Amino acid sequence: MNNNIRKLIVGKADLSELNTLIKLGIIKLEDAIKEVISMQDPQYIYYFARFIEGAPIKKLAEVIITMRDAQYIYKFAFEIKNAPIRKLAEAVMETGNAKYICNFACYMVHQ
Repeated sequence: MNNNIRKLIVGKADLSELNTLIKLGIIKLEDAIKEVISMQDPQYIYYFARFIEGAPIKKLAEVIITMRDAQYIYKFAFEIKNAPIRKLAEAVMETGNAKYICNFACYMVHQ
């Protein structure tokens, strides 16, 4: 566990400070990825994917799918650029959460 990286992630609505430190080479992107995954919190993984430049979107999508949180799977699908939507849609269906299954279906119909 890297407490310094964790402090830059926890409780932040945007991860601009962490993103800047990664861009400057002060923190390695790989270390930040390991830390956010180890936290096992879909909210932090979502924010990481959304705000960290160069974040491995497909890898983070796989991790968020394993957490089976329909809300964050849905948010990941529709708010993260280049997210694997089909795979995330299947994951939402597997959760059995009617609200997010319906939201997904409605969104896809209006595309």
